[in-house]
Amino acid sequence: MPALKLMSILLCCTVAMCAMPALAQDQDVLEVGEMSPAVPDGEWIGDKPDLGGEQIRLVFFWEPTMAESRLALPILSQLQERWGTDRLQIIGVGVEELKTDQKPYVKPWVIRHSTRIKFPVVIAQRGKLNRAFRKSRQPPYFFMVVTTPDNRVQAMVNPLSSDLNDLIAKLVGGRYDVAALRQGEPYMEQLEQYRERRDWAQYALMVQRLNGINAKVFADVELDYIVSLLTEQDDAAAALVRINENISSRSGSDPDYLGMLAECLATDPRIPDAIRPLDAAHQAATESLNAAVTAESKARAMARMAEVLYKQGHHEQAVMQARQAYRVAPRNMKTDYRERWVTIKRRAAADISSAGA
Repeated sequence: MPALKLMSILLCCTVAMCAMPALAQDQDVLEVGEMSPAVPDGEWIGDKPDLGGEQIRLVFFWEPTMAESRLALPILSQLQERWGTDRLQIIGVGVEELKTDQKPYVKPWVIRHSTRIKFPVVIAQRGKLNRAFRKSRQPPYFFMVVTTPDNRVQAMVNPLSSDLNDLIAKLVGGRYDVAALRQGEPYMEQLEQYRERRDWAQYALMVQRLNGINAKVFADVELDYIVSLLTEQDDAAAALVRINENISSRSGSDPDYLGMLAECLATDPRIPDAIRPLDAAHQAATESLNAAVTAESKARAMARMAEVLYKQGHHEQAVMQARQAYRVAPRNMKTDYRERWVTIKRRAAADISSAGA
């Protein structure tokens, strides 16, 4: 379920810290939720970034002799190009551990490969790293500290993690905050218990409390609640009231959520097609599209509208909307939107062929 998936990301980000009891008592060990130490001092390869903005910061500690480090570099370079430095700033920390008879290795390696590394790198000696950084991960030199603009650590993750893209997208969109997730964790547990018991009054109360903590972070919980009204609770009227309340209350504060709502209503496999509130989904998608400003948000809203139009049976309009999403998408996202366009085009063609058979 989406709500459980949301919590699993938090557990993925903190499990490694919990798995190190020997270090847990050391106050110098950096923990998720704490304030991050400053980026280590050292020699910068590339321009030193401006860290005074509102972007998410991802500090990657690595050593080029490790195969995992070399594998992570192109992944992180793609992330940096996708999100841009106004929303995400990746900083590589090349850890140099020199002995008296050794020549520098990390700096020459970074310089040789600088055209393929799309983010700035600072060369830091291990002995000069903040103690908390030095002791926060095993093995050393291969982990990331992800912080929000207030410099609070949101995650400490392996850069090869399959959850990394989702995590960055949620952070950039304001849909991930470790403090909110921890505050909501007991309510999440009760939410699932009440749902299993079909105690819908208490289930609704848990949804209300989670929305009160942070409606953006717990957006999946609200969507799950609406789906439950349509399916398990068999109360389409209440679902429609809730949908209209969502459209009214979030059109100004969180228009992207309305796109999420529209896509959920049109595509969630738990909702039988016979009871999908597609008119409401179309209204939510329209509100989201009208509020879109950037090329990325327009493309996302158009792709979601295409899904709604497809479910409404407007196949030609759906294909045109998906094609327009591809056209307006930023260059580094065009591959994803082209796949969505081609997929909906094929689905529409197959439906038309089946209808004519």
